Amino acid sequence: MRGSTSETIVLKGRSIDYRLVEAPTSKHLRIRVRPECLEVLKPKDRTKSDVQRFLREKMGWIASQMDRVKKLNGVRKTVAAHVNTIQLRGEHVRMTVQRERNVGINRIKLADGVLAIHAGTECRTPVQTTLANWLRRQAREEITRLLPEVCSRLRRNPTKVFVMDQRTKWGNCSAKKTLSFNWRLIMAPPYVMYYLITHEVVHLAVPDHSTRFWLTVKSHCPDAERARHWLAENGSRLLEPLRVI
Repeated sequence: MRGSTSETIVLKGRSIDYRLVEAPTSKHLRIRVRPECLEVLKPKDRTKSDVQRFLREKMGWIASQMDRVKKLNGVRKTVAAHVNTIQLRGEHVRMTVQRERNVGINRIKLADGVLAIHAGTECRTPVQTTLANWLRRQAREEITRLLPEVCSRLRRNPTKVFVMDQRTKWGNCSAKKTLSFNWRLIMAPPYVMYYLITHEVVHLAVPDHSTRFWLTVKSHCPDAERARHWLAENGSRLLEPLRVI
């Protein structure tokens, strides 16, 4: 991962390896417990001493989350990853690629559970870029459909909404009430997308992650904890580069 280093800290006699990720746009230190590693996102104005102090303060939570992820990995069914499949709305969808001679555009069509990519041999746009753009449009359509319902119930509305290719966040609510979402959420199950939308809309009313914030999220999204578990277990795979053969 670009802008990251491997570090180690001893917490209560337990040696823990973690990946320290530079996150210049972040305002606060953040921890992500992934199946394969522990990640700490560090804003540019924080030092390694700040990071280690932060980890010691959170050591109880970190230990419980690591044990939970380890337990989940023990019972999780192994799903074979194939380059001819893609995850879409939580399901593995088969992809086919057909090369079309003397055609200057790429086209994508989803029908009967198959994602068909028609790649024009005269097209200068890489197939992966065409696929990413198609997925981004799918994400925007889904977010546009769900957002008004959530905003209506919470009586809050954003000034603008963006669907972006964020590398360290699934969503964000700015101080100017602008919401942004990672287009790769379209790969996750629908309840995960709904949770992230609810999460960010609640931030329009409650800017922090206080008890009040989490109670509000859970009251409007019963699957919030389930969605967080899914992202902790599977989120890193969604961030991998798209592969098309």
